Amino acid sequence: MSNLKIKVKIDWLDQKFGGRTAPPKLRKYSANAIFPDCDDLFSIVIYLPDSEKGTIATNKNAYLGFLVEDMVRERIRQGSLLKITEGFRPVANCIIESVNFFPRSQGQPGNASHETPAS
Repeated sequence: MSNLKIKVKIDWLDQKFGGRTAPPKLRKYSANAIFPDCDDLFSIVIYLPDSEKGTIATNKNAYLGFLVEDMVRERIRQGSLLKITEGFRPVANCIIESVNFFPRSQGQPGNASHETPAS
């Protein structure tokens, strides 16, 4: 299990540019991600704080998790860019703002006691 806390900034694409009709309304949103210099899609989970759910204008700050983190570990660093996709359709652009380790005793993103890592 991961002990990374990956804070990201998300820019959701408007529907007229192929994006979603609205950003996700759930705390956990599963999708795919692709790095600009790679053709592989990686499964991700985005953890949205309650205060950030809602509109494209407010739904920008989140935490990111990779289902198979070992495959992308060398790419996970501050400033890395990703495209978030649903299937192959891009729905958002994302930049990694910070990457930190946290002790396993604090729980993992997605655990019932720690749905969203503390800032």
